[in-house]
Amino acid sequence: MIDTHMARRYHIKPLRHNFQVYNRSSFHSENISMLVILTIATITVCTITYFTANARELMETRARPVGTSRLAKPPKTPPPAEPMSNHKSNSHFTRNLWNFVVNEAEKLFLYQHFLETPWKPNTTNQQMWRTEWNELASNLTADKDFILTQQNVKENDSLTYSLNRKVKGKAMKQFKVTKKLMDNLPNASPLDGSHFGRCSVVGNSGILLDSNCGKQIDQSDYVFRCNTAPLEPFKCDAGMKSNLTTMNPSIIERRFNCLKKEENISSFAKAISQYNDDIWLPCFGIQSHTQTCLKSLDVYEGLNPRLLVANPAHFRLVWDFWRERKFGTEPLSTGFYLTHVALSVCEEIHLYGFWPFSSQLDPVPGQVHDIPYHYFDNLKVTKNHNMNKEFQILLQMHKHGLLQMHVGKCS
Repeated sequence: MIDTHMARRYHIKPLRHNFQVYNRSSFHSENISMLVILTIATITVCTITYFTANARELMETRARPVGTSRLAKPPKTPPPAEPMSNHKSNSHFTRNLWNFVVNEAEKLFLYQHFLETPWKPNTTNQQMWRTEWNELASNLTADKDFILTQQNVKENDSLTYSLNRKVKGKAMKQFKVTKKLMDNLPNASPLDGSHFGRCSVVGNSGILLDSNCGKQIDQSDYVFRCNTAPLEPFKCDAGMKSNLTTMNPSIIERRFNCLKKEENISSFAKAISQYNDDIWLPCFGIQSHTQTCLKSLDVYEGLNPRLLVANPAHFRLVWDFWRERKFGTEPLSTGFYLTHVALSVCEEIHLYGFWPFSSQLDPVPGQVHDIPYHYFDNLKVTKNHNMNKEFQILLQMHKHGLLQMHVGKCS
């Protein structure tokens, strides 16, 4: 209530509805307060957005090319790495330095240079590995049991598929051994009692292209190859020698129409005739491939190479070994599995074509090469296996002298 005396003194006319005036004043002040709050909130959001964007730019894994403005936008698809300097002088040292644009490129650089340093076998570590492995695999040895023979399996035995996943409350899928299968099995493993000095395991990575490693591979005492990669067109890089070559049943289905017709059978026989000694068939990996795989044993009449059936129990033994050591649940790749067979029967193991990455860096003058998934076809990368994890294990085996990985050019 406005005092009448005060109103007269300051020439203010009293209002009859002071309560109404109070409400209007309150409403007006509340509106002003709300506008102030909204304004502060808007400024705060804009400020946070601005600084977050700048922080993200500063914390991004990409490094800006030397000499570019801070405000310059990076290209949409920057190269993983580039030369530190484009100076034309041949004596300019920084031309030999990399400017890593993404962290992945720096990792590849370190991997390559580590693997290209001088290597020597470590017999102590090799013996420690064999001791640990033999404690687990006392009943299944690589030389005798990596394939099915008439000595390690009998008619009516049940074979558990190697790629079955254990499901609580459900029985594992199995195959009952038939007389027909027994008739197609050898009496003993071709590796039974064997011991080789130098072995090579040839993987499928496109890093083999232009490597000129063929001659070095062919000098090995025993050569393991993966998934029937063609020999003649790539002999300079991957060699010609073959002692054990794996063949996934999916190849029989895809390339040879499940051997349904005579021409398919003829094409199959001709395709595998380029390999010597043995073809290793994982007929009991998954159930859907079994019939096509076993059919190849029935229709193939050649003597060289021989068709051998992988022992699912031995494959699963290797897989379980690494799963117990927190490897993961993904099935092992063929190359990773063959490496374990080689570690059991070879004194010195060399790996070629094991590179799970899509790029490779040249030391000089700083060029980046795309690496195809396979050196012999255009197959896209699959995620059936944990290639990166396998590479990490093999890299450490290389470090500890169990085997040598080759990722550069061979002299």
